[in-house]
Amino acid sequence: MVREFGKAVSGHEIFCSEESSISLTFSSGEMKSKEQSGEKGYGIRVLKGGRLGFAYCESEAGIGKAGELAASLSAYSPKTGFSFAPKAACPTPRPPDRKISGLGASEMKAMLGQIREGAQKHAPKPRIMLSAGRQTIALENSEGFSGSYGTSAFSAFVEATDGNGYGFSYFEGLSLPTDLAGLGEKAGAMAKAMKNAKKLGPGFYEVIFELTALEDVLSVLFPSLSGEWKRKRTSLLAEKLGQQVFNPALSIHDDPLAPASGERPFDDEGTASRRIPLIEKGVLGNFIYDRETAALEGVDASGFCSRPNFNSPPGAGRSNISIAAGDYGDLEQELGSCVVVHALHGAHTANTTTGDFGLEVNVAFHTAGKAAPVPVRGFLISGNIFKLLNGKLYLEKRRETMGDMIAPRIAFKGVQVIS
Repeated sequence: MVREFGKAVSGHEIFCSEESSISLTFSSGEMKSKEQSGEKGYGIRVLKGGRLGFAYCESEAGIGKAGELAASLSAYSPKTGFSFAPKAACPTPRPPDRKISGLGASEMKAMLGQIREGAQKHAPKPRIMLSAGRQTIALENSEGFSGSYGTSAFSAFVEATDGNGYGFSYFEGLSLPTDLAGLGEKAGAMAKAMKNAKKLGPGFYEVIFELTALEDVLSVLFPSLSGEWKRKRTSLLAEKLGQQVFNPALSIHDDPLAPASGERPFDDEGTASRRIPLIEKGVLGNFIYDRETAALEGVDASGFCSRPNFNSPPGAGRSNISIAAGDYGDLEQELGSCVVVHALHGAHTANTTTGDFGLEVNVAFHTAGKAAPVPVRGFLISGNIFKLLNGKLYLEKRRETMGDMIAPRIAFKGVQVIS
């Protein structure tokens, strides 16, 4: 539909999000909460005199006034060479999972019951959180782009304790898990195995990161791939585009076409989805730009626009992170002596500018040769993400999917342990 926001407005964009969700929390042997929510709204951007303005509304009838407000607010934005995404052919979106879309409270309770039964094989009082959601995204702009797609998502988080042992399991995906009881049993078995865990002695170790921990470690890196950080010269990688910055075994792509939770046919300002290399065999391939950030720097780049919701201005953000498989089989067998880390804490305290981090390990196992793995926890791993990724890496052949990450397990050499 064509919108008019005044003669002085040279372009506009209308983003619509409609979503609904249901969540259940089970704790201390009883159902603690059941929440259902839903909202719909519109985010409006207009271009006036080379300046962008943003406003939002919660009904289609309010779009006109929101556009007028956005036009007036544009006066407070910098003048750039910004333009809205042109009309383009986008990949055909995958339809939402009907099984998730049809879930109600009774179905969710039955699923929770299966997870609970699995967990209680090892731990008497698990904590379980389930969430199912549906969302429809639609976008149109004055350049002729018009598109829409629907998504569905399901997540389950299970915690279990056995004495002083702690365990967990996590699932997030576009479809339902195939083994609900197994999710619970995994958390319970981990709690049982972590009873009376020891502290690991200080030193330098080869450390394998499960995806649940790898995500925390890589969160120290991703800010340095931001186009905004590059523009402001905050990133240590700002002047290294096209250069070898990491181990050649490492390739990381932003892949909105992959079947993970960040899948989408176009980004949140209408750029058609495509697989974009961030790191290609250790070489820095791209920074993460939305169209406004690229316009501020004066570069031709886009494809990374994300919005937390309709009432927030869009910004640069990744979709799915895909890490290429490596050459190793079972890392525990091939490395012999190593530490396998399942859960970390404290990624928010890392220095994302320098890449330095010190993370507390909550769940891990130390393996040494043919001896049974020893549960360990209560120590810190310390290092620098840039140095680690430029050092010796071991990547498994098999990849797993967790949320918006598709990756193999990765082992780093020379990770410092502080007890």
